[in-house]
Amino acid sequence: KPDASAYAVNLLQLAEGYKTLYYVTVEDVLRFEDVAHRLAVIKQYLILVSEFEKLGNYQDAGAIVEALSSPSVQRLAETFDRLPKKFMGRLEGLRELFSPNNNASLVKEAYKNANEPKIPFVEHYLKEMVTLYNGNRKYLSDDTTSHINLGLLLMIGELLLSVQRMQRVATYSIPAHLIHKDLPQRLHEMRKGQNLSLEDQEEKWLARSKQLEP
Repeated sequence: KPDASAYAVNLLQLAEGYKTLYYVTVEDVLRFEDVAHRLAVIKQYLILVSEFEKLGNYQDAGAIVEALSSPSVQRLAETFDRLPKKFMGRLEGLRELFSPNNNASLVKEAYKNANEPKIPFVEHYLKEMVTLYNGNRKYLSDDTTSHINLGLLLMIGELLLSVQRMQRVATYSIPAHLIHKDLPQRLHEMRKGQNLSLEDQEEKWLARSKQLEP
């Protein structure tokens, strides 16, 4: 029997890869002063999303879609007004596909129907787990010596079972340089000399976005 660890989804690796691709996508869009260059970058990333979809790679596709939907990028009205209708329609369709609405039912269904090997969009599961944990009582009363909230544990357990089922599906990994040839070096340079949280980074990006399009 083959070793499941040889093909099972590595959640930490996927989460780190998501963050990396998200960061670099936003940076790529915002680094250009010229609208035409920003449009070219957005088009190329949308084409890359289509390739990821063909491969059943919903994790990296989702990272790009969420980056293009981030506040600092989405507010670039002049840029998106000039995006051809074909690409704009494609982006709107992707935003709907990766929407968290209805428990992210659309992307979960797309993943379910995709051929193996395939990579799930695990961010929804991770975010849902955090929301569950932070939004519910850990104990049945404010007294931490009281009974544990078993309902919360059951809900988290159901999520973990969903992830466990995904780990039984054949998957694959894509070397970073095949996604973006200088991705590792770009990320290293971007983070050099700073240790910003995602919230702080979003503020920095938003300031840059306002410089480009006040």
